[in-house]
Amino acid sequence: FADVDPVTGLLDPQAVSELINDRTRIIVPVDYTGQPADYHAMRTVIGDRPIALIADAAHSMGATDNGRPVGTLADLTTLSFHPVKPITSGEGGAIVCSNDAWDTHMRAFRSHGIARATATENQTEPWRQEMTLLGFNYRITDIQCALGKSQLGRLHEYIARRGEIACKYFGGLRDIDSIALPGLRENTTSGWHLFTIRTLRDTAHRQALFHKLRSLGVGVQVHYEPVHHHPYYQSLGYPKDRCPNAVDFASRVLSLPIFPAMTNEDVAWVVETVHEAVRALE
Repeated sequence: FADVDPVTGLLDPQAVSELINDRTRIIVPVDYTGQPADYHAMRTVIGDRPIALIADAAHSMGATDNGRPVGTLADLTTLSFHPVKPITSGEGGAIVCSNDAWDTHMRAFRSHGIARATATENQTEPWRQEMTLLGFNYRITDIQCALGKSQLGRLHEYIARRGEIACKYFGGLRDIDSIALPGLRENTTSGWHLFTIRTLRDTAHRQALFHKLRSLGVGVQVHYEPVHHHPYYQSLGYPKDRCPNAVDFASRVLSLPIFPAMTNEDVAWVVETVHEAVRALE
């Protein structure tokens, strides 16, 4: 695990560079909250090493970096179609790449490892199918695909509305001295999957603010606990003080509601309620 930038929560390229060794095969930045990680800097870190760059873009579908859309920034890009993501198929996801060999391999892997010849490829035995590797049944259903495709044309509408809500949050919350608003990278647009604030006080203040906002009806949440703090990784021996920026960030962060169906009145109420909660804890 490499540490994050303390302002954006995105993977820190410098932290990555300090961990690369001869065993490194992939780097997997997470586009936390919907903002693309710095893939250009990651490629500089990789240089000519045989390391693949894989984007966890579950939050960032529809976002851009220097005008380039998510899906074109890494060697492989993974997307999520979970119900709370930018578009949904109920569940499932997709992988985007521009490498024909990887594409062919993944299409076989998701379908039991079976490769099928088309009628034009094998005119004498068009029925032939061969298991070429040990794969699994990772196919999304046709019904789920139909649901996802029905929303795909509205992706930009959804992202635009999330951006409007984020702007209203920035305008309404920027004068609260005890909280920090999301840190933004230059020349990027965010998918605004999450809108996070961070307390500038201690962990106890975050906990008190969480419970106060919940009691006032605002469905705040914490996204997320550091990965290496989870029991599985603790069982592997990762020290809890690893990645101190991520640990500190996670101890201060709160996510406010943000979804396209929110009305301007909803957003204004959340802003007013955050002010009320902060005042109550002074």
